[in-house]
Amino acid sequence: MTRTRYLDIADDLAATLTGAPTGSRAPSEHEVMSRFQVGRSAARSAIGELEQRGLVRRIQGAGTFVHHPPTLIVEAGEPTVWQQMIQLGIGTTEVPAMRRGALPNLAANAIGVPTGSPALWMTMRLTAFDHVVGRSAVWATGVDRPVMARALREHRSLLRAFDHLQVRLHYRWARATLGPADHELATDLEMPVDRRHWKVEGVVEDKPHQIVAWVRTEFRADRIHLSLCVGPVPARSDVYRSVDAAGER
Repeated sequence: MTRTRYLDIADDLAATLTGAPTGSRAPSEHEVMSRFQVGRSAARSAIGELEQRGLVRRIQGAGTFVHHPPTLIVEAGEPTVWQQMIQLGIGTTEVPAMRRGALPNLAANAIGVPTGSPALWMTMRLTAFDHVVGRSAVWATGVDRPVMARALREHRSLLRAFDHLQVRLHYRWARATLGPADHELATDLEMPVDRRHWKVEGVVEDKPHQIVAWVRTEFRADRIHLSLCVGPVPARSDVYRSVDAAGER
């Protein structure tokens, strides 16, 4: 078996699956072996490649099924992409880190407050369809850490914690870029280094609670699709300069 052969098979299968409905049965290893006249190793690798692309899901004891990645909307006034995932019932979040800190220059410029202003910093790990699909970092002003920590402990879900606190975050503005993953991101998202990923950066807010946050979410482009809606450019021209600043995280 050569690398090119199983990738060619995967490309061929991917073309036939495009119009198939989500949840319909995908070709089995035996069917791939018979159709392409290859051994089990090639057939298994081809189906594994389709799974890596997010085009099929393998369910132990049931088989392999067609899967079309969900489309999330990036637009002013829409919930964050990770909130949309949870609301659609396709994802869960884990909050491995949360602490108080001072806003770094990038986040402060984007929000429009002085660098060093007090804020709550959180990182999140996003899971969907039994796979790690993304991660998110949030710098939020106006959030009380003890209250948020208590809500997370009680509800064991970021969205349910927000619901309990009646917090509704929506994009004030956002931008999305598509590019290759570096080694650190690829390792974190359990994906090959050469695979593309989405990076969505922007400012979210809950006006009634006076919460404003800078959010960066990175996720696998083969697991989640984006619908980008063009809106007005932020008034502060230095926002884009700060976002592109080398070395800022």
